[in-house]
Amino acid sequence: MKRRFRLFLIAFTLCLAGAAQLHADEDSLDIGRIRDLPFGEVLFYFYQDDYFPALTRLMVAQHRGVLDEHDDDAELLRGGMMLSYGLHRDAGEIFKRLLDRKAPQSVKDRAWYFLARVWFQRGYYERAETALARIRAPLPEHMQERHMMLRAQVMMARDDFNSASRLLDDWRSDGDLANFARYNLGVALVRQGRLSEATRQLEKIGRIRTNDLEMLALRDRANLALGFALIQDQQGQAARRALGRVRLSGPFSNKALLGAGWADTLAEDYQRALVPWGALQDHHLLDPAVLESLLAVPYALGKLQANRHAADAYMSAIQAYARETDQLDQAIARMRSGEFLGHLLQGDELTDPGWSWRLQTIPDSDESRFLYLLIASHRFQEGLRNYRDLRFLQYNLGQWLQSLAAFDDMLDTRELAYAQREPAVVRAIDEVDLDSLARRQLKFAARISRIDENSDYLALASAAEQSQQHRLRLVEKKLDRLPFSAETSDLRKKQRLLAGVLSWRLAAGFKERLWRQKKTLNDLDVAMLDARQRSAKVSRARTEMPVKFIRYRQTIKDLRPRLRALIEQAAMVAAKQQEFLQSLAVAELEAQKERLHTYRVQARFALATIYDRATTQGLSP
Repeated sequence: MKRRFRLFLIAFTLCLAGAAQLHADEDSLDIGRIRDLPFGEVLFYFYQDDYFPALTRLMVAQHRGVLDEHDDDAELLRGGMMLSYGLHRDAGEIFKRLLDRKAPQSVKDRAWYFLARVWFQRGYYERAETALARIRAPLPEHMQERHMMLRAQVMMARDDFNSASRLLDDWRSDGDLANFARYNLGVALVRQGRLSEATRQLEKIGRIRTNDLEMLALRDRANLALGFALIQDQQGQAARRALGRVRLSGPFSNKALLGAGWADTLAEDYQRALVPWGALQDHHLLDPAVLESLLAVPYALGKLQANRHAADAYMSAIQAYARETDQLDQAIARMRSGEFLGHLLQGDELTDPGWSWRLQTIPDSDESRFLYLLIASHRFQEGLRNYRDLRFLQYNLGQWLQSLAAFDDMLDTRELAYAQREPAVVRAIDEVDLDSLARRQLKFAARISRIDENSDYLALASAAEQSQQHRLRLVEKKLDRLPFSAETSDLRKKQRLLAGVLSWRLAAGFKERLWRQKKTLNDLDVAMLDARQRSAKVSRARTEMPVKFIRYRQTIKDLRPRLRALIEQAAMVAAKQQEFLQSLAVAELEAQKERLHTYRVQARFALATIYDRATTQGLSP
């Protein structure tokens, strides 16, 4: 019994060692000032967690070549989003291309960081360590903690716990990520047998005050890890205190109750051990801790010499294991039929694909009851997210396929509008003789040039001024025909004065009027050039639009089989992913069956031992 408990402790510690290694949090990019409008649109969706439209718009903008000012940042962003979708190969190629080009060192450092994440998530720990070593300068402040955490994760993945301990022991920041780092450090120290140092780190996490659900779960996990480590070190009372801090309403309460019982057995207080173990009897048998308790209770009763009660408890355990085995057989059959994933995602609206999605509710069924630990695991959640993303792609591609009919209608409308407007546009163009206007413009330019050369200010007089000049000349002619007298002499002086004032006024305003005429001439040049360009565009449009309509129709026609092929491909990959998830679930159910079989054998052996002892002693069990 104790040997089996030691194996349980070792397996449990190994499980805890990797429990907090992948803290799912998005690494933001150091974008800086936005200089390209399309990139701003991409970020608009990105920072609203609408990652799919952000990624599609980013790829379209890159294809059109309109992100010159943010080329490196756009690649980093695209690689990061692809990495979040589990497209490790595509993300890795993007980061490698960034490293091959002449990008700024800050961009290369971030690319090395993301590439290290790619290698780490794919299990290439040595390559991840090499990539992290290539980072030269400190990363942006918002990435430094994740960089440090990733380095520690790589070290622990390579069983280099001494280096991980030294690195994480220097962690000086506070916050959730720092708590995960201290937890990982504590587990690493436990793995090295440095229990006193591990206790100091795990105690810090096990006593934090918080209302955050994630931190509460981490606190329970730290107390649980510390409790089992202390049990291994034969420190029952200290283990009891650590396990007593685990919430009874939390997800680790069953394991804490089981550990509390084993902590009591270290002091041979089997009566007290029955209290937490007895509390586990009312819980679901799907939890390994509850299954263990079915054997632990009669074990303690046997130690208390309550052989009859121990035998009854072993018989109850055997019957419970048999019932659970039958239900597992039925669950395996239903799982292989492919119905479970449909129930699991029932009611899902297929929105927000990618890393932001989380499974919120689990259907009430036997499969869920047996598989809730598997469903909560990182591996299954990632696989389920990939399966859901594939379903989202199928849905999205189906929507695009249906939209092609709308594109046909839009194209028909535009073609009809073009056909209706073309005659009016042609008539308007034909009514304007640009060549005649150009000749008149040349004559006007030549006239302005002559006026400028001759300083002919009279030529720039207004109609009123020309009328006044004409009247003054008529007056002069009439005065010349009158006999000379004092009265006519006075009139001639007035006439010459008015003519002089008019001439002076025309001469003084000559340059200004000449400048206005030249400006008008320049405006005419611009207008003429614009008119010719518009005329050329209309001519090209008349030639190109019919061709464009044909090309658009051909594009829509070509898209239909392509979309259908993509839908079939997505469906095929989704089916393979479904088979993979089903195989994980069936393997988990088969493992539970095997565990139940082992427990049944042990219970029967223990029961037989009680009967043998009772027979030998001549007693009734």
